[in-house]
Amino acid sequence: MNARDYLHVLESLTRKAGSGRLENSLIIAIADLADQIALSLDLPPIERDRLLMARATALGGRPDLAIAKIETILRRIAGL
Repeated sequence: MNARDYLHVLESLTRKAGSGRLENSLIIAIADLADQIALSLDLPPIERDRLLMARATALGGRPDLAIAKIETILRRIAGL
């Protein structure tokens, strides 16, 4: 997958986040997505660190903020 593909996955998670249900499973899904992106894309170390911080944000109970951080990172990587 590339950064644009991950943006589509993130959009799906964003819709789930808006529903307010299943917050714990959403937090885990966001953290897993951040891990998957960090492992599958060839990223500079700073972007990998930013993804890990977004993961920590999700696990800290702020999935909405984590989604925004991951989206910003993916857009920067994709050149959008």
